[in-house]
Amino acid sequence: MVPLAPWPSRIGTSEVEHVLATQTLQQNKSKALRIKIDGKLGKGVSAKDIILFIIGKIGTAGATGYTVEYCGSADP
Repeated sequence: MVPLAPWPSRIGTSEVEHVLATQTLQQNKSKALRIKIDGKLGKGVSAKDIILFIIGKIGTAGATGYTVEYCGSADP
C-alpha cells in the first residue's frame, strides 16, 4: 500500500473516505508551464543555480497547479 504523504495535494475527509473504500484517488490533469533557458551559462553555474534563480523570480508557489517542463539551449 502506498502512503498518501508523497502527493503534494490536499484532500479532505470525504476524499480520504473514498480512498479507503476504493483504494483510488481522483486527480485532475495539471496545467503545463514551460520554462525555456537559452544562452551560455557562466563558469560554475549549475542546474541548481538555474532552479534557484527561477524560484526567486516566480516565488515558491509560482508553479502551484502546474507541471513544469524545462527546455532550451543553455550550455554549461
